[in-house]
Amino acid sequence: TAGIPMLEVLKKRGVYMTLAVVTRYFGGIKLGASGLVGAYSRGVAEALDNADLINNVYSEIISVDTNYTIYKKIESYLLEQNARIIDTQFSDKVVMLVQLMGVENDVIKDKIIDMTLGQARIDTLDTKYCVYKIEK
Repeated sequence: TAGIPMLEVLKKRGVYMTLAVVTRYFGGIKLGASGLVGAYSRGVAEALDNADLINNVYSEIISVDTNYTIYKKIESYLLEQNARIIDTQFSDKVVMLVQLMGVENDVIKDKIIDMTLGQARIDTLDTKYCVYKIEK
């Protein structure tokens, strides 16, 4: 009466790779099977309603070296692509530390090279899973 209803709530909410535990202190016989199913389902649903949900996304951390004249155009493009600009350093050139989240990373990097007519330098610094909070 517990496992399948709890799993169904998780699946309907799109929550995976998650463990749900509902502890029942009383009510087994008095609630009956249908009452238990509802209690377990509500327990998981209420927990999800009150939880901060996160997503682990495989990401690529890159640095983009460019000049001041094209910097804003690159920044706008990256934000349109849902990239995270972690840091920007300004000196004789602009160096952006960027987190690309997704499978189209090579397309994004190629577009930056095209936009700058090959003047931007892109280096991959790291690839890792990064945590993103899911907005409710």
